[in-house]
Amino acid sequence: MRTRIYVAALALVLAACGKKAETGAAKTDEKPSAPATADKPAAPGGKLACAKLVPQALVDKYLSGFTLEESDPPLGGHQCNYTKDANTVGVTVNCGEADKREKETAVMKDSMHGADVPGIGRSALKLQSAFPQYDVWDDDTPCHIIVTVGDVPADPLAFTKDVVQAVTPAAIQ
Repeated sequence: MRTRIYVAALALVLAACGKKAETGAAKTDEKPSAPATADKPAAPGGKLACAKLVPQALVDKYLSGFTLEESDPPLGGHQCNYTKDANTVGVTVNCGEADKREKETAVMKDSMHGADVPGIGRSALKLQSAFPQYDVWDDDTPCHIIVTVGDVPADPLAFTKDVVQAVTPAAIQ
C-alpha cells in the first residue's frame, strides 16, 4: 500500500513538471533489482545512473540493506528507488529545461502546500504528500531533484542535502 501511495505521489510531482512523454523508442517494463552498490553498471537507456547520483557512501550511511531499482520514467529523468521491507526511499533526477520547470515548481508550492527549505540548492520545497518529499533545484547543475522518504532515513533533510551535493556536473555526465 505504501509503495502505491509513493508511486502515485511521485507521478503527481513528475506530471506537474510538465514535460511531455517522449515518443520514439519503446521502454521496457523490466526494472533491474539488485542490492544497492556503487559498482552497478550504467542505467538502462540513459546516461544517468544511481551509482553516480547516490554514491555508495550515502547508501552505506543512510540506506544500508536496501535494494535498488532504477529506471527511466516516461516523463524523463532517472529514478532510483531503494526498498527494504515496507520502506521505500526514492530519488528522481531530471536535468535540462530548468527555467520552464522551475516556474512550475512555484505552482506546486501552492497546490501541494510546500514549505521553503533554506540551505539546499538554488531553491527547495518540502512538499506534504502521502510521503514527505523534497523538491530541489540544484545550484551547480541544471537538475531538478526529488527526494521522497517514508520512515527512513532517520534524518531525511540531511539525506536530501547529501544527495543534492552528490549531483555534480561529473555525476550527470
